[in-house]
Amino acid sequence: MKVVSMAEMRLEVLLEEERSGEPVAELCRRRGITRSSFYEWRERYLAEGLVGLEPHSRRPGRSPGQIEPALEEAICGLAQTAPALGVRAGSGWQIDGTQVKLASGEAGLGGRPPG
Repeated sequence: MKVVSMAEMRLEVLLEEERSGEPVAELCRRRGITRSSFYEWRERYLAEGLVGLEPHSRRPGRSPGQIEPALEEAICGLAQTAPALGVRAGSGWQIDGTQVKLASGEAGLGGRPPG
């Protein structure tokens, strides 16, 4: 039994539409996919080739609330040297207490546990 990648399965749907001349709506109904998916695959295939048909992550490229590594290091350093200060230690920085808690928690220094 041959293992077929997701990209190859999507390409097969695109090629079937070309070969058969069947209306896209009918092909999608028979294959159990949405027309918007079909057109998205076709657009990505035309722009990127077979690589464009591989599943893409929906995860954003960056997180707007993420703090800079240098600042996170400073928070963790302060949390280690003066743990009694807690979130108040970050009050003079241009970040909020939640970010201080998350940064120190992810480093295992109290606050919210990672995950």
